[in-house]
Amino acid sequence: EALFLLHLRNKPVEAVTLAQQNWARQREPIDAYVLLEAAHAARMPHAAQGVLDWLAQTKLEDTRMTKFVAQLGKMPA
Repeated sequence: EALFLLHLRNKPVEAVTLAQQNWARQREPIDAYVLLEAAHAARMPHAAQGVLDWLAQTKLEDTRMTKFVAQLGKMPA
């Protein structure tokens, strides 16, 4: 649903909310990716902090996520 809001409805803020709710329930790499992408599109780097912390803790590396992590790090908090 978050991807639908993000890509088809062009509602990144709403997508962030749904992605955060999903991340709170299940923590799979695809859920992390969706939250990173939505936070980037909404220009809300703080919204993805939980995923960023999880990535740092687990040392998970994913080239799809790396792009968004770098771009979120360049945004003002």
